[in-house]
Amino acid sequence: MNIPSEVVIRLACFFSVLLAMAVWEWRAPRRRLSLKRPWRWGSNIGLVVLNGLLVRLLVPMTAVGAAIHAQTQGWGLLNIVDWPMWLEVAIGILVFDLAIYGQHVLFHAIPWLWRLHMVHHADMDFDVTTGLRFHTFEILLSALIKLAVVIVLGPAAIAVVAFEVMLNATS
Repeated sequence: MNIPSEVVIRLACFFSVLLAMAVWEWRAPRRRLSLKRPWRWGSNIGLVVLNGLLVRLLVPMTAVGAAIHAQTQGWGLLNIVDWPMWLEVAIGILVFDLAIYGQHVLFHAIPWLWRLHMVHHADMDFDVTTGLRFHTFEILLSALIKLAVVIVLGPAAIAVVAFEVMLNATS
């Protein structure tokens, strides 16, 4: 899988889920918002766009690109043995999920990381865009953590794409 198709897949899934959840929230709101939707959405979506652009500019390789490179170089635990693809994808998704969960726990437990993560929790309202609010440095650290996991684990690129799509859809 080449990098442009990965971006198209991720963005299509991201915007499809965001749109579906936004329509659901609009049709069946669970609570009244303290700030008007255009202000909140502009701020939160603007932050995700800024974060996405900065990660692309400052992190030289995406996790998918790193997975392709690791596989061609034979790097990572999954490249030591010839695993069935379904098992490699399942292991990759589970390890990535565990790594991101561990990252989340650390961002709550370590004071200087909590100050970054607090941007997410400081949302005055709770709506479809709350899951998009993250400090730029937290997103950059997360991208670097994912790269480290890729290098150590050596998952197939499809496992990384699948995980990223699921992560985007559930955050």
